[in-house]
Amino acid sequence: MPALQRLPDLEKTLVEIVQQTISLNPEDKSGPLQLMMSFIALAESEVSRTRVLNHWSPFRRRLATFSHAALLAREAVGRIDVAHLSAWIMENHGHRFYLQNLMDLRDEPRWLPDYASPSQLKQELLGRLYNTVGKVVDGLPEGPLRETLDPQKSESKFNKIRTIKSMFPGPLEGHDSSLRNPIPPELEEALDRNLSESKLTVQSIAALINISGLFQVESEKAERAVAVIRASNFRFAEQMSDVERVTLIHGLAEAASRLRSESLAKSVRAVSRVYSENAGTERQYSDEVIVSLLAAGAFEEFDAWKEFLGEWLNELCFNANRGAEGELRASVEIICLIEPRLRSKIGAGLAALELIQK
Repeated sequence: MPALQRLPDLEKTLVEIVQQTISLNPEDKSGPLQLMMSFIALAESEVSRTRVLNHWSPFRRRLATFSHAALLAREAVGRIDVAHLSAWIMENHGHRFYLQNLMDLRDEPRWLPDYASPSQLKQELLGRLYNTVGKVVDGLPEGPLRETLDPQKSESKFNKIRTIKSMFPGPLEGHDSSLRNPIPPELEEALDRNLSESKLTVQSIAALINISGLFQVESEKAERAVAVIRASNFRFAEQMSDVERVTLIHGLAEAASRLRSESLAKSVRAVSRVYSENAGTERQYSDEVIVSLLAAGAFEEFDAWKEFLGEWLNELCFNANRGAEGELRASVEIICLIEPRLRSKIGAGLAALELIQK
């Protein structure tokens, strides 16, 4: 785009690329976004299994795996049944891809495996376009490209389909040292007001969950959230469905990881335990494993991470119900394959699951 004034013939090609990006359908199970997600999961899973890039940082490994996935996707167009292959890849490789990237949160706590979904991949592309246009919009000549991408034209299709998720960190921006904007004063005021509540409610924590994913948030905010959780005796003050409660606990775990707040991570574990032990429905161990890995991202130092995650997973293993132990054991085994040093901490729990299965 910066070269458009010197090379005006580029405009037609750029307009086509932009229109193709805008028209991508995340719901299309046979579409390019679904194919890209599947090949990302495949490449990440295989690199994790073979440990071939184990000495690389997560962002550097993702640069390689996402590039390889793009190459595979380009070669596969028109040659395969995308929906069928995608279903097979996610069934056989999706689990390891997901767990590997959750474990990467110890090194890079800002990028989640959920961000590889078709809908988020599209928002990622739209966000990149928006950032580029913001730098060169004044230099864009009048024409279809400027009409389509001008940030000031709120009625344009580009601006209508772009959401706040287009501002989420990308796969190479997961490190907590990556640049983030400071919180706008009005948002910080709302955050402080919500954290002043004495009860654990959706309102008291939702702002922290959402804002910490987009802006630079001081650790003091996390400590105030911990105070609210403890004052509420680790229980939500509102009646809510199991799905709503799990979503909030997930969000708190993500915030603990992004803010590197070990005290918030420990509070999330306490909240999770309270509702797991008193839930009126069957325990969902897969959800609890995910929450444990999310919260563990708060611990940057390996021994502390190992201690926190190992204790939580051991607790799940020793309290597993018959019939649910198989899925839990599969997850814990993959976790130990990804990080073998965890086995010394979780070995007893795995032995307990094996006894339950017999």
